[in-house]
Amino acid sequence: MKNSHKILIAVFGTILVLSVALGVVGFILGLQESRDREDTNGIPAEIVDAFQNKLVSRGVEKQGQPIEGFDAFLLMQAFTGLHEEDFDGVLAFEGVYRYEGGQLVYERLVTQPITSAERTVSNKGYGILLENLSERLGLSIQDEQAAVGLVDTLEETVELPPSGRPTPTPTPTSIPTSHPAPEGEEIILQEGQRESSFLLQNIYSDYVEGLNFGEYPLPTDGGYPVTLRVGEIVSNGCTVQLTLIRIEGDKAVFTKKTDFNRPCPICLAENTLIDTPSGGVAVQKLQTGDLVWTVNVAGERIAAIVLKTAKTPVPATHQMVHIVLADGREFFASPKHPTADGRTMDELVLGDVLDGSSITSVALIPYAGGYTYDILPSGETGFYWANGILFGTTLR
Repeated sequence: MKNSHKILIAVFGTILVLSVALGVVGFILGLQESRDREDTNGIPAEIVDAFQNKLVSRGVEKQGQPIEGFDAFLLMQAFTGLHEEDFDGVLAFEGVYRYEGGQLVYERLVTQPITSAERTVSNKGYGILLENLSERLGLSIQDEQAAVGLVDTLEETVELPPSGRPTPTPTPTSIPTSHPAPEGEEIILQEGQRESSFLLQNIYSDYVEGLNFGEYPLPTDGGYPVTLRVGEIVSNGCTVQLTLIRIEGDKAVFTKKTDFNRPCPICLAENTLIDTPSGGVAVQKLQTGDLVWTVNVAGERIAAIVLKTAKTPVPATHQMVHIVLADGREFFASPKHPTADGRTMDELVLGDVLDGSSITSVALIPYAGGYTYDILPSGETGFYWANGILFGTTLR
């Protein structure tokens, strides 16, 4: 009998040990499976993190901290070694980038209300970008040091001889592009000329140099240096994109593409009063969820909820358009802020009619507020009354 008890105890002990062992193995496998899910496209998560952290930190040093984070076009501005095709399949917060027909496009994937951060590259997107780069450059990214070194590679520029200019080499007067020319208006620039945010300074046989004066996410007084080769782009950070398509002697030929679906958040002056059911409220004091007056497509005044607010830093040299109407209403806003009838502030001239009253004064004046502001009301139009004048928003 005692032996039977001993045998039973031994059996139960063995079962218990096996159960614990299996549980431990299952736990370890579960952790591994979870970690595998964190890894992106076969690249371990810690390597992707090292790449992302280095890329973002260097980008901030070059351009300042973007309000919503870096999108593909801001990254290409900061790193001339990045190409449009590197972002094929890269995920953003609310969509994905596609390289189609020789051009990078953004595809929205979610149906919720659009946010200003929709195109910001996501954590997983940086992993896809790293994989695309390693494939294009023929590199094997096996550790964090290699990922960080790749960022350094993206920053490399052409080394100049002691004379300060590249050694002349026999080249054709026209350098063809291997990329299909993107759609858009053709622009020809010579040294010293500027288009949109880009000032062209030097033209060489196979690349150009200049300064880019970004308008978003942070308007800048001074441009940052840019080197462009055929097929590479420069942008103001929002609406305008220039692509270098060829070099013809002392001329550089670009295509200019304007995307009005990506307006820069250029907004209202501080202390502009927004009409609300509780009276006028300074624009900088409004918060998401507050009530304001808007108008529907039938022209009816209705209450709406503030879906989004924006506070955008501006340089000390920023200027505002100041308009005065015949009925005494007046308004200060950035030159590209939209009116309710589809115009922008810089398009208004004396005698124009705005919100039912003629303009008696219009002037461009310095602005020392430091920030401009905007809101997005819910509803069909996004319109709101500012200092008693019906205006559009830059946030939709």
